[in-house]
Amino acid sequence: MSKLFKSLLYTRLHDILDEERSKKDIVFVWHDDNVARASALLKQHNILSLPIFKKNSCQLLGFVDIVDIVHFLCGPNPDLETRVTEISDLSWRDVLLVMDGDCRLTSLLDYFKQGIHRCLVNKKNSSPLTLTPSNAAICSQFDVIRFFYKKLLENDDKSSKDTVVKFGGSHDGVMNVVVCASLGDRVFDVMKLLRDNKVSAIAIVDDWNTEFQRKLVANFSGSDLRGFGGSGEDLIQELKEKTVGEYLMEHNPESLHPVSVLASGTSLEEVIRLLAESNCHRVWQVDDNGRPVGVISVTDVLQLINSS
Repeated sequence: MSKLFKSLLYTRLHDILDEERSKKDIVFVWHDDNVARASALLKQHNILSLPIFKKNSCQLLGFVDIVDIVHFLCGPNPDLETRVTEISDLSWRDVLLVMDGDCRLTSLLDYFKQGIHRCLVNKKNSSPLTLTPSNAAICSQFDVIRFFYKKLLENDDKSSKDTVVKFGGSHDGVMNVVVCASLGDRVFDVMKLLRDNKVSAIAIVDDWNTEFQRKLVANFSGSDLRGFGGSGEDLIQELKEKTVGEYLMEHNPESLHPVSVLASGTSLEEVIRLLAESNCHRVWQVDDNGRPVGVISVTDVLQLINSS
């Protein structure tokens, strides 16, 4: 494992957040905002999660993220006027975590390996009870990946030679489970795969019914569902009628170009580069025929670095 990575584990959280973003107030929703408003903000700011504050008192109540919204839409009779507080943490992956800016990265990574994806950083190191949108910042798993990538570029570090196939792409020798669907499957059915399998993305293949095809052709995740409008009934009808291929072509064609590497072996440095430069949260592992056989998540990469 690179000496650079080891030294960076003791970086203060303050120093991970870029200077421009740390000066700005975070994007958030009030407790009485609805699901449609949350979805619009996620799309507008290209983010995946929003802190929820109570009006008047500015009390921090929790998070709502795009996976919560997916779970909500898969439920009975979803109404987009529903308050965000009613769907907060339906996915059980964004528990409320607040850390002081002077805390070290290795402490945050201990939480990340438990499945938590982001935390609120107290910029003024005041009491969490007095945390407001103006003195808080968000540090996500992907923020840490971007930080590592920046340091790799600055140091031109070439010492990270461990293969992700052995470490980041597997746990105890077992490859991460890949859940697949095809371009012709209906969007709503694929959303239920996300919910039922408790995964953050689905590998989309060209032809699920043909044994000799099944090549990776797209990535489908909750990110593709940001920014919807209209009524809940109309939205669900669209999601039940449109295929994944049709929906991605119309709403997010970038997802038709998934990031992948050969499962035979890739360096940790290369995976960090691919994640940061593509702004994707996972790298699919494919065999020599282009079929998905594994997936390397941001969580995998951070767990590997922190456990070294």
